[in-house]
Amino acid sequence: MEGVVEEWVAVRNATLALVRGMPADAWTRRGTANNYGVTTAALAYVIYGHVEHHVRILGEQYRV
Repeated sequence: MEGVVEEWVAVRNATLALVRGMPADAWTRRGTANNYGVTTAALAYVIYGHVEHHVRILGEQYRV
């Protein structure tokens, strides 16, 4: 489990660096993800929610 946590921290830090480094106009850019229109801001929100999903699963299923 320690290795999984270390990997998660590394990916989380990389994601934060990516988001913090984006210029202001990047947040309103639009693209397509899984055939749905989406903004950069929406993707950042989805990433945040996905983390919360995994934290909940760790607590419920693995008592971590």
